[in-house]
Amino acid sequence: MPQKNLAVELLGDDTLKTISRELVETVHKNVTIDWTAKESVKAKLRVMVKRILNNIIIRQIHRRRRH
Repeated sequence: MPQKNLAVELLGDDTLKTISRELVETVHKNVTIDWTAKESVKAKLRVMVKRILNNIIIRQIHRRRRH
């Protein structure tokens, strides 16, 4: 099964849309001119992305447990 289909199956379209929106907003808010060159800025963005993904996945798990 292709990765895209697996992600849709596990998380659903709405969750993937939420992830995409939050990631884009976070990157836009925190991007600097030299973000491609500075390792510290890249590291900060990686942490933010991981935090968003973890929060959304945790919410999905809690919703599934309630149902």
